[in-house]
Amino acid sequence: MGRINQEIVEYNFSPDLSLTYQLNLLIGADSIYYLISDARNNALTIKSFHQDGRQFMTQISALEEAVKEDENLQLKYGATKIAVFTPHFALIPQKFYDHERRSSYFSPLTLINSSATLVKDFIKIYSLYNLYPIDLALINQIKRLFPESSCQHSSTRLIEGFRNYTMENQSLQLFLNIRDGYAQFCLFESKQLIYANAFPFHAPEDVAYFALSIFEQFKIDADFSALIISGAITEDSEIFNYLFRFIRKVNFIVDPDFIHFGRQFTGTPPHFYFDLYNGLLCE
Repeated sequence: MGRINQEIVEYNFSPDLSLTYQLNLLIGADSIYYLISDARNNALTIKSFHQDGRQFMTQISALEEAVKEDENLQLKYGATKIAVFTPHFALIPQKFYDHERRSSYFSPLTLINSSATLVKDFIKIYSLYNLYPIDLALINQIKRLFPESSCQHSSTRLIEGFRNYTMENQSLQLFLNIRDGYAQFCLFESKQLIYANAFPFHAPEDVAYFALSIFEQFKIDADFSALIISGAITEDSEIFNYLFRFIRKVNFIVDPDFIHFGRQFTGTPPHFYFDLYNGLLCE
């Protein structure tokens, strides 16, 4: 499906033990990532595929090619959890959710493919439904390739993952994840979710603009409040430099304590695959 971005394999990884492992798969806007971990949440293998830019591939064709190319994705696992990114999602309190009116939760300006169907995740800790459109053909493909898998929207994972890093009795805390040309924001007050959204960006200054708009909208002081970031971003990147120009405290999310890394992961920034790792936190 394109170039392999990164592959890490621990020495003790054994395909013969796959039924004792868990597969976490992230289907991004133009990428496929997967993590294989054991019963003790030791990371054994990570692999990522990116489109090579020479041809456009849908999520459906990208997943098909990745499974064909990679023998690990053809194994059977004790558990398989899949997250799918779509640019549109809506968070609705359970008590206000009306299944018959579910399409009304999206703006008339929201472009939803005619072949898409609306699917919902339940975020138990907040009694929220996360409603999102997803191509029906992709759902059917996931069921065919991974019949025993569970599937969620990637924002569901981020909300639950970021919440794990919030603190009680603390003022507004803004988190940002960068992946596949999208800036995904989650805002919490103490441990309560206040805001979540995803924006496409084309230049580093776009990300800074979105972040500052949220700071302004919620009256967050950019001189004193930290922006916590994860995903495909490094300290020497243009995005980081633009953010740091306007926000005095820009910190990478700390090493996750719910997953353990071996020697082969040395040098891999833990924040880089946070949206993949936090699948271990989700039911």
